[in-house]
Amino acid sequence: MEEHRSDILFRALRDDLLADRWSAGERLPSERALAEQHGVNRTTVRAAVGRLAALGLVTVRRGDGIRASGVRETGSLDLISHLLEASQAGIVPLDVVRDLLEVRRMGAAETVALACQRASEADVAELKQLAARQAGCTDDEEAFREGDLAFGRAVLRAGGNLALELLLNTIERFYRARPEIGDALLADPTTTMASYFATIALIEQGDPGAARRTIREALEPIDAAALRRLEGDS
Repeated sequence: MEEHRSDILFRALRDDLLADRWSAGERLPSERALAEQHGVNRTTVRAAVGRLAALGLVTVRRGDGIRASGVRETGSLDLISHLLEASQAGIVPLDVVRDLLEVRRMGAAETVALACQRASEADVAELKQLAARQAGCTDDEEAFREGDLAFGRAVLRAGGNLALELLLNTIERFYRARPEIGDALLADPTTTMASYFATIALIEQGDPGAARRTIREALEPIDAAALRRLEGDS
């Protein structure tokens, strides 16, 4: 029961902090005040605040209380999934989605560049098989979205970089938390299909520099169009 109450309090405070209810350096209510406000005991408050501190959202010092942190200075990639969850509730602005798409472009460009250097014949064969499979499910939005993630993961495996694979896990949570974003990005199946075969061709050519430039240039208009669709829906 207390664990559940701590989780509720953590999420409430997290969302307030992400919405800039308290500016960086500003003191939050004391443990006692938070306990009274939320109808919990101070142990529950400490547990919630400890999770906030681990994410870099607050700092806690004896005699100084709980203060909001500057997310840009103290946050880590672990915070991204929380930003997405808060975004789903309408707390995080579209600017954050724009930033995440920019990270996606950088990660995709570097992933394909690495695959140019490291992909095996088996890797390329798998990518061709996945692309061909996608061609058969362009009318099924859910299947096409799942296939798109599978293609991206296969490119990552071909690139052989664990950190980038972990980054994709974050992007995947992004898609699943906000399915309308995935739908906006994949709104034109013809363009998406062309991108698969272009990616495979770049990997077969084996030119990392050309791959970086081409992938960034190809994704920028796709992401811009997706953001316009999302702005129109908001």
